[in-house]
Amino acid sequence: MSGLSDKSQMNMQAADVLQKAYLYSSVCHPAYYACIQLMISKVLELDDIELSTLGSYMSQSGGRSHKYVIDKIDVILKDKERHGSISFDDYKTFKNNIRDLKTARVKADYTNEKISQTDSAKFVLQIVSKL
Repeated sequence: MSGLSDKSQMNMQAADVLQKAYLYSSVCHPAYYACIQLMISKVLELDDIELSTLGSYMSQSGGRSHKYVIDKIDVILKDKERHGSISFDDYKTFKNNIRDLKTARVKADYTNEKISQTDSAKFVLQIVSKL
């Protein structure tokens, strides 16, 4: 699913530009969606399914489509950790960073709070790419 991978890369580039411009609250949105797009791409590839099929699964998760994909990647990474393909630290980094990034995105998109440089710099793409 190279289209989603390409979109993921574009969103990461946008996040990098925003980070370098000190627009920290604006970084979280493209960084989060870059991760989601890459995770969707990985799920499609690993499960050998079409986007419409995955969309159907995601829509059945009670309006929490991103949770479905995050949980699916979590299971995949946990299995890889059990088999020694990735380290436990990589697995925990994914868990912590995707949670923190999602929290930062919600904070940036829906609250009056500012996002710090530290919050905006938390990305999980390098962990997801180990799939």
